Amino acid sequence: FHADDQLEVIKNLKARTVNRANGQTEFTDLEKRDFFTIDINDKWKAKRFTFPAISEGSIIEYRYTKYSKRYYHLDEWYFQQDIPVLHSQLEVLFPTDMEYMSFLSGPRLIGKYSGKMSNKFDLTDLPPIREQKFVYNIDNYVDKIRFQLKSYTSASERIEVIESWDKLAEKILKDPEHNSFAREKKYFEMLVNKLGLLQMPPRKRIEESYKYVAENFRWNEKTRIYNYQKLNRFLEDKVGNTA
Repeated sequence: FHADDQLEVIKNLKARTVNRANGQTEFTDLEKRDFFTIDINDKWKAKRFTFPAISEGSIIEYRYTKYSKRYYHLDEWYFQQDIPVLHSQLEVLFPTDMEYMSFLSGPRLIGKYSGKMSNKFDLTDLPPIREQKFVYNIDNYVDKIRFQLKSYTSASERIEVIESWDKLAEKILKDPEHNSFAREKKYFEMLVNKLGLLQMPPRKRIEESYKYVAENFRWNEKTRIYNYQKLNRFLEDKVGNTA
């Protein structure tokens, strides 16, 4: 959890092991002293504990309350895990002065809830998540849901948080931290003319652009959200980070 400036706090953590023996159900509860808070770095911490009395067939149960100031994005809910899931259910209650948008991922969740208004979601008999050869974004295909704040009411005024794509693009172009290539149109125009793209039909233009990038540019193995070069330097060196 993001503990920096108490952005998130974990409370009311309880856990227990449930076993069945001689026809009786036995509960082994953890005490307060069994939970530990670990520093991961200067911003993140973790709660850790070990379940006692574990054996094959044991049931483990745990619950907690997370208080968070990160209200723009709620925690994602994963219906799938790396083991089979018999049943996974989520119910979300939103304050009346905050409007959230839901984003569905995964074929089962989309097939069941796409286009429907709901604050309750459940799926059953889910297969485990398996890494696939040549699929580096397997998370995009997992059944999960995330919520993003769309708008809220402040002093009787409705504030829109999610704007149009055009407004987002405008902000990125003006962001001083983002060295947007889109500001340097003349270099794009020179490249477009050099490759003769304007004389091609749209599909061919896309194919040739893709081919040119694949054959001429390489990754410097640095993952960044901003590009650090000017466009003319990048076109000359043909090496850059993920951005």
